Amino acid sequence: MHFLHRIFITVFAIATFWSCDRVTDNGPIDGFWQLTQIVTNDNEKTTIYNAKEDNTRLAFQLELSQLSLATGVFSSTFSIKNNQLILSKLYRSAFATDSLLTDSDLANLAFYGIISESPVFDIVTLNKASLILRLNNKELHFRRY
Repeated sequence: MHFLHRIFITVFAIATFWSCDRVTDNGPIDGFWQLTQIVTNDNEKTTIYNAKEDNTRLAFQLELSQLSLATGVFSSTFSIKNNQLILSKLYRSAFATDSLLTDSDLANLAFYGIISESPVFDIVTLNKASLILRLNNKELHFRRY
């Protein structure tokens, strides 16, 4: 009986310390972000849209990103290079199926400056509390939550 007890403790210790957890190395961008405002610069005119009530969220974990809008959820892989956030092959994500972006999806995403399935954002600000991304004539301001 004492021998079985030792085997159980050994197996438990191995399972506990040798699990398959992955640690991310994305830095301060990891986590959940809420879109607070969209600043649009057209020629000499600047428009500020208060986006807090829209409940638009952006999440980063490991190599995946997820953009949650009122019109749907969009996912992609991402990378950060030369102070740019690169989303690769953005697609509509649903619980049962995933699908490529349609023209109406791109029309909805154009409000956020996204006009292709692989947008490249300039990172204006990235720290523990705020994230500002620039794409085309839009600046997207996020706060961490």
